[in-house]
Amino acid sequence: MTHQNEKKYRHFILDRFTDTERFVRPLQKIERKPIPEQDRLQHGTALLEQIQEMKPDWEAARRSQKEAGLEGGFGLQVEFESFPDIELAFESLARENWGIELLNVRHGAQQTYATVFVPYGKLAHFEKLIRDYVEEKRDRKGGARDNKTLVNAIQQIRAASLWALWTDDPGVFPMTDDEIFWWEVWLPIRADRSATVATFRGLAKAQGFQVAQGELQFPERSILLVRTSAKEMARSMMTLNSIAELRRGGLEVVMKGGILLAVEYAGDRYTKDVDFSTASSTAEIPPTEFVEKLNSALAQAANRLDYGMDCRVQSHELRPPGEDKTWPTLKMRVGYAKLTDKRQHAKLMGNGVAAPVDVDLSYNEVITGSETIDIGDGVEIEASTLADLVAEKFRAMIQQPVRKRTRRQDAYDLYCLLEAQGSRLAGLSDAVREALLRKSEGRGLVVDRESLCDPEVERRSKAEYPQLAAEITRKLPEFDDVYGKVRAYYEGMGWT
Repeated sequence: MTHQNEKKYRHFILDRFTDTERFVRPLQKIERKPIPEQDRLQHGTALLEQIQEMKPDWEAARRSQKEAGLEGGFGLQVEFESFPDIELAFESLARENWGIELLNVRHGAQQTYATVFVPYGKLAHFEKLIRDYVEEKRDRKGGARDNKTLVNAIQQIRAASLWALWTDDPGVFPMTDDEIFWWEVWLPIRADRSATVATFRGLAKAQGFQVAQGELQFPERSILLVRTSAKEMARSMMTLNSIAELRRGGLEVVMKGGILLAVEYAGDRYTKDVDFSTASSTAEIPPTEFVEKLNSALAQAANRLDYGMDCRVQSHELRPPGEDKTWPTLKMRVGYAKLTDKRQHAKLMGNGVAAPVDVDLSYNEVITGSETIDIGDGVEIEASTLADLVAEKFRAMIQQPVRKRTRRQDAYDLYCLLEAQGSRLAGLSDAVREALLRKSEGRGLVVDRESLCDPEVERRSKAEYPQLAAEITRKLPEFDDVYGKVRAYYEGMGWT
């Protein structure tokens, strides 16, 4: 009988792509660099003093964890650093029967770093380990029990910093403490995976962090997405003591445009594109990397939502091409097919779906604010705030003459937002103005109170406006009424 999962995920199985070969032992012998001997008394004493200096951190961590409502599992992440060019025997740091757990191992230019979770009261294990080293302990038969291989390689022991948990590319570590973004938080499973995740979620939310729904599970780790700043993450490390690793989550893109108007603000204009923005450059998020991660995310979403659908990127193109372009757009076509439709699914896998969805990613954009929205079935996505969305619409309208383009939709979209969100937008006028100034500065565009008075801006906004009649569900309002309402709001945004 075919297993249920085999039938459900048949499209992930690669048949007849393997060959069996006999194992051949490598001819080259890999030799480890010998660990130099240390002055046992001097070295051991220095390490014991470092442990002694950490004890106030232990007490502070325990108090912090109790105050946060943690009922057990008190402890602290501790970082061990090797001497230069010496491999640390990091496996020897863990002691399962003591609850001492190896969280991560990182290799620097010269040193090895290992971060370990040490339960409250178990620091004594490392003190004994080092004392045995100093005293050159032996067993009854004269065998060495002095932990020399491990201790000789350790240069430093300290309470773990935020950097000690960072296992991503050092180049994407937050440059400022105030930068807010999504973090991948890797948690150990411990005795009960679900309990570990639930406890972390509760503590993280109590710290004011935004925690995304869902999680990714690996055999030894659970991965959650958490949105906060480096400053707040570092401040909460003593409380959130179950973190094994931290990485930058996602690709820092936000939804914008007509699709956002439709899903969040009940917009009635039909749009065939799904638009996203990122402040990153093509060097920071290469198009091929984005496509790979989008395909991975689409596969995860398809499996979790269980719609019986499969999705994947069919084609992608950077316009204009080249990394030296200031504001390029990655234009993608995403196809979808039912898993039960073998013909259509074969087309999907061959990048030949007839009616794909167009997805655009704009690079180097100024994003003044984002928020997480629920688009249904528990699916959350990062999107522009209302102030950012409105400011972007104004920026696009004003820039029409510069770019020699006509945009029929912007005035109408703003008109609809003012109808539906008028009182809210009245309170956001200062935020919209400041967002517009920032976005315009990023584009080299000068804006002021009179920008919408420009006859060329109005002419270009009106040129193709009648075509909107075929794209909306109601009777198209008169352009003069639309533009007048939008202009009145714009001029009343507190310009000085």
